Amino acid sequence: MKESEKQLPVLKKRQLTPKQRKNARISYGNRGEELACLFLTERGYTILERNTRLNNYEVDIIALDTKQHELVFVEVKRRRTSAFGHPTHSVGYKKMRSLCRVALTYCQNHGYHFDLRFDIISLVGTNIEHFKNITWLT
Repeated sequence: MKESEKQLPVLKKRQLTPKQRKNARISYGNRGEELACLFLTERGYTILERNTRLNNYEVDIIALDTKQHELVFVEVKRRRTSAFGHPTHSVGYKKMRSLCRVALTYCQNHGYHFDLRFDIISLVGTNIEHFKNITWLT
């Protein structure tokens, strides 16, 4: 097969192992993603995918902003306290690059031609913040 004819990789859903399901930190993070999905749907977003993985790259939520007609790739960060910094500070250049790669492949595989946006949903305790269009991080 020629290099130009190679098929695109297939996106895989991340499955937790039984050991991971028992891990309190992972459960806490998964609950944060559930809260983020609820937060988005209450604001008119349609959740398309959760925990979409491509090779070593992963995105927490893929949603459609029906008001702006944008495909939104959301990174969810949850912390019990902000004593060690705001959760958004843990999203840097490498994570943004990862989000971009997943977004590109996802759009190619599904034939989407929407405008794209990258968001962060930050959960600290019971406080939820939604940061839209986080391209300023790059």
